[in-house]
Amino acid sequence: MSQYDFGVMDPHATSGIELADELTKWRDAVASWHRGPVRPTYVVPGQQWIDDANDPVWGIYYVITADNSIPDVLLYRLDMSSGAFIPDAAPPSGPAGGDLAGTFPNPTIKVDVALTGNPTAPTPAVGDSDTSIATSKFVHDAVAALAGSIPSTFPPSGAAGGDLSGSYPNPTLKADVALQGNPTVTAPPVADNDTSIPNTAWVNAAIAAALASAGSFISGMVMDFAGAAAPPGWLLCQGQSVLRADYPTLFTAIGTTYGSVDGTHFNVPDLGGRVTAGKEAMATRLTTAGAGIDGSVLGATGGAQTYVLLDTQVASHVHSMQSHGHSVSTGGHAHGVLSGYSILLANAGNTWGYSSTPGNPYQNGYLGYTSGSTDAAGDLGGSTGVPNTPNTGGSGSGLAHQNTQPTIIMNKIIKT
Repeated sequence: MSQYDFGVMDPHATSGIELADELTKWRDAVASWHRGPVRPTYVVPGQQWIDDANDPVWGIYYVITADNSIPDVLLYRLDMSSGAFIPDAAPPSGPAGGDLAGTFPNPTIKVDVALTGNPTAPTPAVGDSDTSIATSKFVHDAVAALAGSIPSTFPPSGAAGGDLSGSYPNPTLKADVALQGNPTVTAPPVADNDTSIPNTAWVNAAIAAALASAGSFISGMVMDFAGAAAPPGWLLCQGQSVLRADYPTLFTAIGTTYGSVDGTHFNVPDLGGRVTAGKEAMATRLTTAGAGIDGSVLGATGGAQTYVLLDTQVASHVHSMQSHGHSVSTGGHAHGVLSGYSILLANAGNTWGYSSTPGNPYQNGYLGYTSGSTDAAGDLGGSTGVPNTPNTGGSGSGLAHQNTQPTIIMNKIIKT
């Protein structure tokens, strides 16, 4: 093979030996018809070259454009091992057979030929109405175009019978018709309250909605519970701290009204050992001054199990006592009188005397009972009297009294 492009030579820079070598290479390329496995880079329109990539079969090409924008034309092929000429694509000739009639190269399909397999054909344009072969797509498109304009069934006509009255195509159901089998009906809107006929699904949904509404509980509701542990969806009201993320709906309802330890927790109400009272708009029944609780503050607590009454809280009262006397009796004796003092004897029914006795402790004398008594030994007898008095001395222990009403203990639970 020989393909060579010596380009442009400078006669001033090229020696005679170099020029002779260049010319020799070019001669070989021309003589071999620029044979090689690829298209020469230096071809010009009208030039021929040999492709020996499939040696020993060579292809002879004719160049149309230098840039191959129009592909080179294959003139013919030669088998260099045998020298045989190989036509590029020779058409058949002679009479046609099989499903074909006429002669090659222009046979025709026989009349009434039976196509086998899955033959295809170009799809005619929509609306075509000629001898073109209708493909399945053409048929589908044509049917789809007609679907909206041609009814699939035609309504009956004439007088209606059976459970129907009137005439077709618009009969009506007879009055008091007895539906048979399992007739169905489309459910009316959920809020319907008229003469529409509901189906079983509508009725069941309405009943479920009513039961859910009647038995629904709202987060934050508190109720008595006789069990020991809170049921699902509820918490015991023991003042415990819970996470806001765990009970977001309850937190929305009560917030931190009953306390919180930080910004991620909140407390449920602590109702252990407590009764509840309704919140007042303004504290008038439960006040800080009167009850120790502000009835207008949600979550306020107070009260005590026992209480010690103050004196000011005890009702005004007296302790009465009946008149009575105390009798006294003593043996004979004397009552001394100090010097400078005097006594008045007011009991005229008895005889009293006064004498002075040396050595007496009172020095000046003594007062003695002398007569008027049946006591021969000189005993002094008599009695004392106590008039009715308005009151007596205080009593009581000052201990606290019990405040608890009759009570049963149950758990209080709150809906989460």
